[in-house]
Amino acid sequence: MIGLYLKAEDDPSREDLLRQLAVALGSPPPSSEVVVITPSATNMSLLAPRRADAGRSPMSWLCSWPQESFRAMAMSPSLRQLRSSWSAVLLETANKALVADGTLLVGVQPGGEAKGLWTKAWLETTLGVKATSQESGLLAFRRGGGRERASVLRWFLEDAGRLALDTLQSTLRPDERIENVLIGAPASPRIVRQSWDPASFEGFKVDATDAGSAVHAFNYAIGGVAYKAPILQHIIATLTPSRRDISLLDVGGGMGVVAAEMLLENDHIVEATNCDPYLPHLALSQRLAHRFAERLAGRFRVGHVTAEAMEYDRQHDVISFLGSLLYVPRNRTQETLDRAWAHLRPGGLLVVHENIRNERYSRDLGHMFTVDEINGYLGAYGKPTCWLSTATATIEPAAVGERSVFRVFQKPR
Repeated sequence: MIGLYLKAEDDPSREDLLRQLAVALGSPPPSSEVVVITPSATNMSLLAPRRADAGRSPMSWLCSWPQESFRAMAMSPSLRQLRSSWSAVLLETANKALVADGTLLVGVQPGGEAKGLWTKAWLETTLGVKATSQESGLLAFRRGGGRERASVLRWFLEDAGRLALDTLQSTLRPDERIENVLIGAPASPRIVRQSWDPASFEGFKVDATDAGSAVHAFNYAIGGVAYKAPILQHIIATLTPSRRDISLLDVGGGMGVVAAEMLLENDHIVEATNCDPYLPHLALSQRLAHRFAERLAGRFRVGHVTAEAMEYDRQHDVISFLGSLLYVPRNRTQETLDRAWAHLRPGGLLVVHENIRNERYSRDLGHMFTVDEINGYLGAYGKPTCWLSTATATIEPAAVGERSVFRVFQKPR
């Protein structure tokens, strides 16, 4: 098989990657061998469609990647390529999917060192081998060794498929088979009815609506943690370089993947709390915490509460609203932000990341803020430092426009 790891199925780099794979392999790969792998929500289907043509159905992150099965794999340069544990696990997974003499093509961007993006040196360290060649911005690597890193991406790859099946159990007949795109129907797993692991959720039943929402949460989180966690890490290190024993609160953080990733990546964060009103998310939070119990025990907390009803029991060094502030009723938005600001320690950071209302978004369009709205709510806390979503770089507030950025406010000491 030949793997194409793309931003989406219509990724503009697709044809160029196929051309470069043809050069690396000595001949164009037949379409029947090409497997597209994408983290995008559009391909996060658990029930993989059967296609009549010779091509394979797209893989998603809810399918385990088979080890030592790909002759070559190419990764799209259009993906967010930030240096982080998440990226390291992604590369490690791609590396292990190669046969012994397989080839991995990875894109690098000029100036990546200053922007927090993948660099040749970082890739060689992560993969445990030197690049064999570089053509058109793509580095070629043979299958290497590398070292294992802790990241929630590892949990997704190991456990997310089974967890998603758990959440979908009420929407399927007990004897119905779920089909993985890489295996035939006879080997496909049957649905096994399971209860949630944590005792606190005993008797909790997921209905069809919950199941769909839980699967969407996987879709959203898998793409989101890839850039949110490393950029938030960089923001904290840049604006509070001498602070240790950091307490982080992520408000409306779903399953808590960003908070957990921060704990796994940064030993200076001593505790992280995720609050969310949706119970299935928190059941999955506890499964995540169990997976990394050695690292997260006593450091990772979850709260079943809405942002506007949040009762603070302590002060925090960082409070973040990452795509969650839009769900707070507008008549309580300012009050919610003011209470968060009041519970920041001096020198602490309030971080808000929201997509600005635009017709290209079909989901939550009615909830989204305009530029004037979001700036109006946040104006009481001074002038923000704005950070891009695609690199560890700042942008002047006046130049932000409708970009999705991290608006960061530092409380006076």
